[in-house]
Amino acid sequence: MTFRPPDTAPCRTRDPELWFRAGQGQQTAVGMCHGCPALDPCRAQTLADDAAAVGEPYGVSGGMTQFQRRKARRARDQANVAEVTAQ
Repeated sequence: MTFRPPDTAPCRTRDPELWFRAGQGQQTAVGMCHGCPALDPCRAQTLADDAAAVGEPYGVSGGMTQFQRRKARRARDQANVAEVTAQ
């Protein structure tokens, strides 16, 4: 089942454009995400979506910028490769 943020989450109550700003403008959205009680399941869904290549490629999602999501995905993938090759 796909995670849906609660109606009170900042991403549901604020202007959607906040999550798609460039550069330093993204830090406002990241800060709002970090104060959200739904951050953990949202981040898990975001990374799962990215892994399936259907995630949001731009903006802030799961409290991470597109570059932070890419870095987290690479680290996860490298850990998976190391685990498989160690067996």
